[in-house]
Amino acid sequence: MSLFGLGFLSPFVLFGLLSLPVIWWLLRASPPRPQQQTFPPTKILRDLLQKETTPAHSPWWLTLLRLLVAGLIILALARPVLNQASSLLKSEAKGGALLLMVDNGWAAADQWAARKAMMKRLLKEAQIDQRPVYFVPTVAADPASALEPLEASSAAALLDQHKPLPLAGDRLAALSRLQTLVETLKELQSLKGSELFWLSDGLAFEDKTALTQALTKLQNAGVRLSVIAPSYSEVGDPGLALGLSARLGQGGALYAHVFGAASPVARRGDVLAVSGRGDVLTTAPFELAANTEQVEVKIELPLELRNQIVRLELKNTQSAGAVHLLDQRSAWRRIGLVSSASGLMAQPLLSPLYYINRALEPFAEIYLEDEGDAIEAVKRLATPALSVIVMADVGVLFGEPLLRLTEWVEQGGVLVRFAGPRMEKSQDALLPTPLRLGGRRLGGALSWSKPQHLAAFDQESPFAGLTVPDEVVVTQQILADPAQLSDDVFIWARLKDGTPLVTAKQELDGWVVLVHVTANSEWSNLPLSGLFVEMLKRLTHLSRRADIGTAQDETSSSQNSSERADQSQTPGLDHKSKTLLLPPRQLLDGFGRLRPPAPEVEPLVLSQINALAPSLRHPPGFYGPADQQVALNLFPKITSLQALDVNQKEISLLSYQKSPEVSLRGPLFITAFLLLLLDGLAVMWLRGVFSFSGITTRLSSRNSSENNALVVLFVLAVSLLPVTPLYGQEKNQSGTDFKFSLHTHLAYVLTGQAEIDKTSREGLEGLSTMLRRRTSVEPKAPIGVNLAKDELAFYPLLYWPVGPYSPPLTDKVAARVNAYMKHGGMIIFDTKDQNSRIGGLEGRGQKILEKLLAKLDIPRLEPVPSGHVLSKSFYLLSQFPGRFQGSPLWVEAQSKRSANAQRQASEIDGVSTILVTANDFAAAWAVDRNSRPLYPVVPGGQLQREMAYRVGVNIVMYALAGNYKADQVHVPALLERLGQ
Repeated sequence: MSLFGLGFLSPFVLFGLLSLPVIWWLLRASPPRPQQQTFPPTKILRDLLQKETTPAHSPWWLTLLRLLVAGLIILALARPVLNQASSLLKSEAKGGALLLMVDNGWAAADQWAARKAMMKRLLKEAQIDQRPVYFVPTVAADPASALEPLEASSAAALLDQHKPLPLAGDRLAALSRLQTLVETLKELQSLKGSELFWLSDGLAFEDKTALTQALTKLQNAGVRLSVIAPSYSEVGDPGLALGLSARLGQGGALYAHVFGAASPVARRGDVLAVSGRGDVLTTAPFELAANTEQVEVKIELPLELRNQIVRLELKNTQSAGAVHLLDQRSAWRRIGLVSSASGLMAQPLLSPLYYINRALEPFAEIYLEDEGDAIEAVKRLATPALSVIVMADVGVLFGEPLLRLTEWVEQGGVLVRFAGPRMEKSQDALLPTPLRLGGRRLGGALSWSKPQHLAAFDQESPFAGLTVPDEVVVTQQILADPAQLSDDVFIWARLKDGTPLVTAKQELDGWVVLVHVTANSEWSNLPLSGLFVEMLKRLTHLSRRADIGTAQDETSSSQNSSERADQSQTPGLDHKSKTLLLPPRQLLDGFGRLRPPAPEVEPLVLSQINALAPSLRHPPGFYGPADQQVALNLFPKITSLQALDVNQKEISLLSYQKSPEVSLRGPLFITAFLLLLLDGLAVMWLRGVFSFSGITTRLSSRNSSENNALVVLFVLAVSLLPVTPLYGQEKNQSGTDFKFSLHTHLAYVLTGQAEIDKTSREGLEGLSTMLRRRTSVEPKAPIGVNLAKDELAFYPLLYWPVGPYSPPLTDKVAARVNAYMKHGGMIIFDTKDQNSRIGGLEGRGQKILEKLLAKLDIPRLEPVPSGHVLSKSFYLLSQFPGRFQGSPLWVEAQSKRSANAQRQASEIDGVSTILVTANDFAAAWAVDRNSRPLYPVVPGGQLQREMAYRVGVNIVMYALAGNYKADQVHVPALLERLGQ
């Protein structure tokens, strides 16, 4: 039953309002209680003639008040609901199946809560009508699987496990499955009354004609079809999803491309440039004007910061389509060019540097050394500012230039050398392989051989996938000595007769590459082709210099050079097996958060990376080794989006409900209770309880029953007064009570919110119990502390829940908290909002946390890196879940380690004084008096709760013992002492 948005879930209770006239008659017929007088008779004689008489009926206003109380109770029992929506399922269609086709791709992620609410509403109605439910996602792991009927209650449980995926859905495949199902139901005579609800993301990803035909087939089969899609009914309505991609412009400028379906309202936002540590390097605002589909914004940053960007994302947008990943292919490099042919740039077509410069100029910052001594030019270029050096026909290197260039290569530089007449006569040690003197000439009047064409590139070559033009030929080259070719020399290009054309060798972190022909057209026409440009671009991607934008975690820098050399040499190229497969490393989920790869995800082939479209087997994300990972993006080619158009006859077009249902039952009961209290006060006033003479008379009569009643009412009123609970067995009130230093106590910040503080206390009690069971730490009851009054130095660990209830810190409190952290205290800030946001530190709780910490001396933070002490202080951990899972645990960023790990352990303490999470640790730890969990843990259940306890144990051990497990410098001395 619904009227003007106000509905009643139990409308038959409203018939109780018919009893109000009877209640009115009873109240009017019942006079007030007569006054009682105690003996002696003289008092009776004195009061025989009273001026005031007792009324025969209760006052009209008191009767009205009581009728109002009765009416409110009846209305509350009828379970009123505000904004009650009308039924989506037709009443005449009862008994038919409910078919749910849900767009669960990236475009549905940002509005997933609204879609989930709509699905729950439909399942609730299906449960009332006892309809079978068929759930069909448009992004399905097995599109060919048969559809099985589900009960509405089972479907509701299954709904909580479904999340959006970082792909575009295949609606035609989903409709094909539905068509097969409809035909089956038709044969079983179970199709009558069936309804299909398509929960759409509002975007068109397929051919309109094919989609229309598929929908028409379902309608012709007798299925009622309804399409639910977002709309722009109001200014500021997020409506349809936005996509994000990026491109390199002139001079290495990075442009973010924001696109979406045309909207009648303008959309504004910000593009965030994020580094590998999660730091926001810059923010670029954009405005997508009304009826505009795309806009570009320039990312303004210096080169050093520009190359540190690993992802661009739309602020406050939870979608994989709003994230664009960057790898080394998008980095802007500084490249030095040097040649022994001095002054030939005056005759560009004869200069080898002319062709190299023309090929690399659109993609890099070029430093040209064309004048003076080439050896001295090499000495000037071998600096950390350059990532690649290209040498064209430079002869023998010796002395200090050779040593400096060798050191530069070993530190991650890439040296690309082109052959020439000078190298044909002499050579130095900085080559991939020894060469034969004299070279090889193909074709000509005095030669029997013909010019050779290039062979197709091998799969282990970084040039794999490039097309070799038929017109490219080689007429002269320098030959590698086949007798001295070792296993550590890579042959990345060959002629058709098998002769090496490009050889390479790794020197620690860098590469030395030799192209066995000149960089001009003297020995080959390769420099005149587009293949030359692509080959040079891929060679520059090998560099690992510090100015290159690394997509890796900063933790990889802690590895020493030999470890890195064993891991990988080129993107996806294993030094031992020489395979070109790129294993998945970090992948995007539907909400745009980087997650560890699932077991079913397959590696990529580097040669196919540019032509590969994301799929369930290859989701968007980072692939390959950490130091040279490759990004696969959701939008490699798509630059525009179109709105879905399904304006067909007999198709109901609905929108997602914006105003949730609000139950009025509680407010009505509270109002009735307050009116009952008012009724009691009115009765006491009518009986003269609040008059001075009445109070005096009743106090003088010690045996008066009214006096006893007043005492009882007073005691009840005092007992009902709100009292601030003292959480924990011991409460730090004075701030200088030193008894708290005699035992270990875990502490939590009192927020003033009873439910939040109760959860914090119960969570720390559960963690304390687990510590007593599993470790030698025996903490006493947790303590709730007031930051403004209580002494914080007694507690090694402080749990601080952050939310809308957290006011900004005063100067006094900020100074106390800063002093606490600087003297060794550790604080866990928990925003508890991972269940309602995207990852990283972005979200409502993060914004409140930023305001809360504005006055604190907070260091730079990073997710817990691999090998951090916190991941091994007691248990070995790789994730840090709480009640929710997904948010990383943020700690103080560590400084870059030196190559000597033992020296590093003695130089840096490495203990973080601040931890930040959004996973709601306290709720996962919370137990009741019988040690039973109080709150559900999603999505991992009891296994996730166990991992949450282990996280808590590691944090406490980390807070108490510091980085003792990282202090390896004393291990030899300790072992020697134990041996003695």
